[in-house]
Amino acid sequence: MKQAYYILVNALLIFVFASCEDNMTEEFEEINGDVEARLLSSVLITNLSTQELGSSVLFSYSSDNRLISITNNNEITFFIYDVDGTLEEVRTQSEGSVFRDEILQGPLSITNFVGTDSPVEIQTDNNGNPTRLTYLESSYDNATQQIVYEEVYYEITYDNKPNPYFFVVQAAGMSELLNTVNFNLGIRNQNPDLVLARTLFPNNNPSSIRHWREDGTEVF
Repeated sequence: MKQAYYILVNALLIFVFASCEDNMTEEFEEINGDVEARLLSSVLITNLSTQELGSSVLFSYSSDNRLISITNNNEITFFIYDVDGTLEEVRTQSEGSVFRDEILQGPLSITNFVGTDSPVEIQTDNNGNPTRLTYLESSYDNATQQIVYEEVYYEITYDNKPNPYFFVVQAAGMSELLNTVNFNLGIRNQNPDLVLARTLFPNNNPSSIRHWREDGTEVF
């Protein structure tokens, strides 16, 4: 359950710091039409393999509907703004802080968000939703005394409803155009494979996330 929480929070960091709001809004409305703005108050994470219900992820807002924190059990992520209402810092109790200036300095490594040092391949559907992230995981084979590699996947499915996190991103005060921020999907500092961070923002509601290896075993 904790891993799913970090996937959710990392995805929001991508959207908040690295999206172009004008382009994002235009594509979102093209896919979903005129949608009434509603702010998420909670998300219930369920383990699809065991059907075990996890804890709720709670979203908190200020009186002027600005996102100020996301909470899961004892883990809290804080969103900190300057006097003009611009998001400057995202701070978690266990992972520390991420600052706007750090994000804008250069391409982000996808390894920061999926936990791998291998190149990452992204597949999307016709609505521009990322449906699968594929990367390689290494392990040591005692029998052959060699490093072996196995494909690992994040598989994301969607329903036909609008992405509810779109309005959470707006509540984080994104007004500056940040369409020049890229993700490096290749190996860090080697063989760069750049893609606009906007590519990772889904237009529809993500209904499930599966993390599994090519042999069919689930990654928890």
